Amino acid sequence: MVDPKRLKIFLRFFISFGLLITLLWIMRNDIHNIVGILKNSNKLYFIIGLSISIPLSVALAIRLKI
Repeated sequence: MVDPKRLKIFLRFFISFGLLITLLWIMRNDIHNIVGILKNSNKLYFIIGLSISIPLSVALAIRLKI
């Protein structure tokens, strides 16, 4: 018998992965433009943005789980 908790985790992963693939497929013509923008962007601002965004997302996920 399949454990419902593992099934739930698998479904979440599968749906998230599927949505990411769908997003990449929809934006397949614009990927070169996005890569060009990221290459020309200020790396310091990009790193600062990521270093703020990722911990906030983790904190929000923990808060929602509680």
